[in-house]
Amino acid sequence: FIVSFFFFLMMRRPPRSTLSSSSAASDVYKRQILGFCGLSDSGIHEVGTALYGLSDGMTGEVILTEGNVKIKNERIANANGMAYVPKDRDGAALMIRDSIQNNFVLPSTRELHGKGMYLNPVKLRKFAQHGIEEFNVKCTGPSQKMSDLSGGNKQKVNLGRWLLKDLNVLVLDCPTRGVAVSYTHLRAHETDSYLVCRLLLEKKKKKR
Repeated sequence: FIVSFFFFLMMRRPPRSTLSSSSAASDVYKRQILGFCGLSDSGIHEVGTALYGLSDGMTGEVILTEGNVKIKNERIANANGMAYVPKDRDGAALMIRDSIQNNFVLPSTRELHGKGMYLNPVKLRKFAQHGIEEFNVKCTGPSQKMSDLSGGNKQKVNLGRWLLKDLNVLVLDCPTRGVAVSYTHLRAHETDSYLVCRLLLEKKKKKR
């Protein structure tokens, strides 16, 4: 009985290998989706953290073949267009007691800072508002606390903040976990789980 899964999505396209790993996967190509399935205690979730450079003491290498970049930590991963959405949304991904705005802008501070590395409040709010509208987040505004949102809307922020970036690799661990299966958004009869999948597909089409 499969209880957990994750997959990662290649957002761009050349004909050669994008990601190589000597342990989890041999070669992954751009514009491919690779899925892993397994029991929660089988180590399946540790694959995602290892790919993003968050695990210590593991053997093997993760290499972005474009530039021959070795992913040794999360800073290198983020700087080279990699993103990671963990299974534990509230505990490991989102700043659950902070604002929607701060959660949206967190992965993009490198792109949003102004002169002297200062962050412009107007630019940050505009960026967060764009994310809210782009992913139809049901909220009162960018300053609302993440803890006030439903599971589906939390996941829209969690996933959407990465989809606003120009990514090469997106690592997802149980992206539909903790979202309602009966609450509809955007289109008739579309559940939160289907919405997550559709957002990924639409992002992929825009890269063609």
